[in-house]
Amino acid sequence: MKEYRGYAVCDKENNSTSLKVYCSDLLPFQTGSLDATTASANVVDNGYQGEVKEANYLVCEYRDDSNGHSIFPPDIRKGEPVRVYKLSDSEVYYWAPCGTRTTGNRKTETHRIGISATLDNDTTPNDDNSYFLELDTRRSHSVTLSTSKADGEAFRYLFKIDADKNTIYLGDDVGNCIIMDSAAESVTIISKSGATIQVSGNDTNTTCKGDLSMVVEGNVSQVVKGNVELSCDGNVTIKSKGAINLESKSAINLTAPSVSVNKGST
Repeated sequence: MKEYRGYAVCDKENNSTSLKVYCSDLLPFQTGSLDATTASANVVDNGYQGEVKEANYLVCEYRDDSNGHSIFPPDIRKGEPVRVYKLSDSEVYYWAPCGTRTTGNRKTETHRIGISATLDNDTTPNDDNSYFLELDTRRSHSVTLSTSKADGEAFRYLFKIDADKNTIYLGDDVGNCIIMDSAAESVTIISKSGATIQVSGNDTNTTCKGDLSMVVEGNVSQVVKGNVELSCDGNVTIKSKGAINLESKSAINLTAPSVSVNKGST
């Protein structure tokens, strides 16, 4: 394998593995500015007739054997140096980054590090069968961390910081999640069954279809500057081993079809 040094003549296209590269060792007769140019001409010679095209660049495919965990090729920018090589007698040229960024060249990009989560050698790595970390400032502004269930894991987990939507999300694949929304000033915890705790601005809301239990081994102190309202479809029971004191600066009103006060044993 022989390696050359070249330069990107244009930005790598989004979601592409190909790159247009100028390499002086392989294109010694091409000179001028670092721009991708092509020329064509119709040729008739010794019975051959057709169009001949010439370009000042090579179209190279991405291959970087030194970086096996990188899922996407780096978002190379115009003017950035790259390595150019081909294997054996193959006519395909490959490119790889030089390993160091040129100051001022590399801007926004998408970078993903991933490892396979399956032992199946015939499976192509994708989002569902890989563990991956993705940093993206080109297609979006986000950081994503994901697991997989490809090797028998019971659940899959996803953590995402989305600067475009002003949110942070942590959840699994069955519906349990925590969501922080900076613009809405809210943090929400949601369970698969629908129980919800939400802190939104100055308010806190709790919703559940089952039981709400609280065990406190110390004291409970609540200060309410507004009103307290309790609505119940069943019974309300208060049990105390000590005294129960009711104190009001205004009045205590009891309204019921009947009121019973029973003196129990001491």
